[in-house]
Amino acid sequence: MPQIFVPQHWTVLIKNTSKEFIVHSMRAENFHCFSHLNNLIKDPKQDTEGFTVKFRNITYFKYTKISEAFSFEFKATLDEEFPFSKCMCSTTSVGRPTSNLDTIFSTPLYNNPIKIKEAKWNNLQSLLEYIPPIYHDYYVNMAHESKKSKKGKAKNKQTSNISVCNTPIDDEDSDMDAYEYDNIVDSDYDI
Repeated sequence: MPQIFVPQHWTVLIKNTSKEFIVHSMRAENFHCFSHLNNLIKDPKQDTEGFTVKFRNITYFKYTKISEAFSFEFKATLDEEFPFSKCMCSTTSVGRPTSNLDTIFSTPLYNNPIKIKEAKWNNLQSLLEYIPPIYHDYYVNMAHESKKSKKGKAKNKQTSNISVCNTPIDDEDSDMDAYEYDNIVDSDYDI
């Protein structure tokens, strides 16, 4: 039974569980902030024909690439003969959206590593005796808040970055090598 010491081990474990599982390792740049879309999208109260939209009655949503941006089609029945109604979610009724969508979709969710609380970091440090020394560097260098940094803490939510692992695994061969190496290490550190 493989043991999990760092986040990369979860990737290896899940990949080796079944050939049907396709695991995509995510990096910080794969996570984007979509909060700016709130300025472009509204909660539609009426469809394009002026009828009230009751979301709890909708049974069929239809989204297509050829439809207008920020719009969808829907119907309240699964009957194929019943026509679709169209709903616009854009805050501007005419013209292009005021914001550049490329800018919105390229805005990173966080700019720096997410810091864990100092108490949690201290707890992890106390557990290092149960973790093989080869993985200590990951826990010792983990981004964490210290008492000094709390005083000057910025209130902006975009001051941290999702960083799951220090050394991302890019190819399958390195996954297997790491997995085989960990099995050797695990045999020396059975708890």
